[in-house]
Amino acid sequence: MIRGRFYRMSEKSKREVHPQAREYFDKGIAALRKDNLDYATKLFEQALKREPGFFECREALRLNQFKRAEKKGSFFKIFGKTTSSSLLPKGQLALRKNPIEAIEVAEQILNEDPYSVMGNKLLGEAATLAEFYKTALFAWELVMKQQPGDKGSTIKYCDALVNMGELTKAEEVITELAKAHPQDLEVLQLSKNMTARVTMAQGGYDKVTAGEADYRAVLKDEAEAILLEQENRRSEQESTAESLIREYEGRLKDDPENLKLIRSLAELYNRKKEFDKSIEYYELFNKTNLRSDSAVDRAIIHTKLRRYDHQIESVSGEEADKLTEERKAFEIEQIQKLSDTYPSDLTLRF
Repeated sequence: MIRGRFYRMSEKSKREVHPQAREYFDKGIAALRKDNLDYATKLFEQALKREPGFFECREALRLNQFKRAEKKGSFFKIFGKTTSSSLLPKGQLALRKNPIEAIEVAEQILNEDPYSVMGNKLLGEAATLAEFYKTALFAWELVMKQQPGDKGSTIKYCDALVNMGELTKAEEVITELAKAHPQDLEVLQLSKNMTARVTMAQGGYDKVTAGEADYRAVLKDEAEAILLEQENRRSEQESTAESLIREYEGRLKDDPENLKLIRSLAELYNRKKEFDKSIEYYELFNKTNLRSDSAVDRAIIHTKLRRYDHQIESVSGEEADKLTEERKAFEIEQIQKLSDTYPSDLTLRF
């Protein structure tokens, strides 16, 4: 296909991009921290022009756009809507011919109004065509914050989740959409299709058809994935959770680097309100993964906050007040630490 042949690229980390793009990015971060937002915009745009798949830079640009929007106020949003109206046809035209150009147009719209639903939709669609799947998910997440009940956007959000391998989340979202539209045959069919797609992706049949995996290994993995899914659905009951913990810990002895099992154990202990064990497994996940994961780091903080809540419920009076204040101070401190560790993660700021 012409589109795939000429426009398919890959997203890159800071270490992988061209040194010039990295230099623009570092200067942009410095300008952002000094609140020199217009200059930061130009620097981030230069970096993305050189490396369109530089995802960390795109996150930083979005943070910069939000900060600019905060400063400019309501007039800025009105002007942004005017800009969206004039640029959107150009972006839609580019979408059919050159997804990278469409991404650039989308960013022009978002520079004026980062909350623009149409701008984020254009970015999500163009990024999907360019196979910038992180960027696509990033865009559709922002769309969902503005239009949480929109059927079309929800379906595309689910597609973005599947492309990023977030299969369980995709199935949860489409199932909720089906519950909200119980009489909508199209939505019900899409829910079934998504379940089948998730099962196929989990099983790795797409890799078999592409010649990238052996079908016997895929069948083994699929059986384990289905078992894990069925067991997780039953794990709402405490007795089942306990038996799952025993089984998963037994499996983990034979497969100590299985990240799925480690994270499942962390979540199961969390549900049982055994917060110390939950934190222990989340930390083991990061250690086994050889790097910190922002989602897991957030989960650790959330678990510690739940531990505070559990302690507060069991006491009263001055002791409860003291723990409540400790909880507030801890939450502020940890969010700040996360912001410093992951400076481009917008969910820590908005």
